[in-house]
Order: sequence, then structure tokens, then C-alpha cells
Amino acid sequence: MTADITPENVARMLDGVTPPPWQADSAFCHDGKALRVALPDRHGVPSATIAECAENWHEAEDYDEPRISWKEAEANARFIAYAREAVPALAARVAELEADMVITETLLQNEAKQNLEQRGRAEAAEAKLAERDAENARLREALTACAGVDHDCVAKMRIARAALEGEKKS
Repeated sequence: MTADITPENVARMLDGVTPPPWQADSAFCHDGKALRVALPDRHGVPSATIAECAENWHEAEDYDEPRISWKEAEANARFIAYAREAVPALAARVAELEADMVITETLLQNEAKQNLEQRGRAEAAEAKLAERDAENARLREALTACAGVDHDCVAKMRIARAALEGEKKS
């Protein structure tokens, strides 16, 4: 059996169940073992029996059943009493964690989207820089070729250099 611990499923499971608090007590039990699950009266004394847990240590062999010791029976009674309040609290906590998980997933998705957008802007800026670097390299080659052929090119080189420096500033 697997348990789907949602507040809705727990509410369905507990529909009509005696409200808490439940207590494990030793009334009507051998050797003072807390084998009964009971509802306390107005004085806090367990009185109304909800369930009784038993051992079958000696009979189990006769009927080929799993053995339940006194110690296990007592632990079972304590667990049943505890579970009446713990299961709804656990379901509420599971619901809180699931809500937190939805919020966290949304935040992570938004962050991933922002990272992709930033990456796209960075790649575009890198591409633009690469284009400018290539254009600058072509201008340098042209200016170098002009400077070796004609003294008039020196003036053109100064103009081109000023243009390049203007582009770097913008």
C-alpha cells in the first residue's frame, strides 16, 4: 500500500473518525502494557476505547501467522494514538513543501529565462565587437598601403584614425 499524503486524501481518510486526542493506555491490559488506544474523559483519564492492540506470540505458530510480541503491540498502540494527530499535520506540511516547490520552480524558470536573455545580449555584443575588429583591421591594411605609396595618404590616415577613435568611444 502506498500513501498519497495530500490534505484532501487525509481528510477523506479521517472523515467520520473520532477526533483527537487519542492516548495509549494500559487499562484492561496485562502487566501494565499500554495496549489500548482510548479517548480521555474530561479529567484526562483514558476511558472510551478506540482500539486494542494484542500480541499473538504463542498462537502465531499454530496458525502460520507473523508473530507480534507484547513490545510490538504496545508500540502499535502508541503509534496509532500518535498517528491520529501526526498524519494531518504531516499532510499539511507536505502541502506547504509542494507549494514552496512550485514557487521555487517558477523562480528558477524566471532566472533561467533572464540568463538566456543576458546570454543573447552578450553574444550580440560580442558579434558586434568582432565586426568592428574586422573593419578596423581592413582600415589599417588600407592605411598602411596608402602610407607607403602617397604622402597624401598620411592626411587620410589621420582622418581614418580619428574616425576609429570616435567609434571606440561610442
